[in-house]
Amino acid sequence: MRTPSGLSVASMGLWMSQDRKLTTLAAALCVLSFAACATSDARAQASGRPKATDYPAVGDVPQRPEKPAMTAEEQLKLRKELGAVRDRQAPKGKSSGAGPAKP
Repeated sequence: MRTPSGLSVASMGLWMSQDRKLTTLAAALCVLSFAACATSDARAQASGRPKATDYPAVGDVPQRPEKPAMTAEEQLKLRKELGAVRDRQAPKGKSSGAGPAKP
């Protein structure tokens, strides 16, 4: 195969400078890497697998759990415990004079 200048493709490497050879090689590697990325992305889309960067759609709402996190009895017990802890700590705040202001 001959180029427009009349040189064969095989003999072109003889007159190309070292920098030009490295630039051409780097450009070829970039093109190949971009092509590989494009084909892997196309395969992921074709297989129906979501990409790792996909976020749920705006309308996607998680299903409600069948069992609530706490029953009404557990909530009542926790409120009583928290109230008791608050009442035990209240005298410490009043003795230093820095108690919370009530509206």
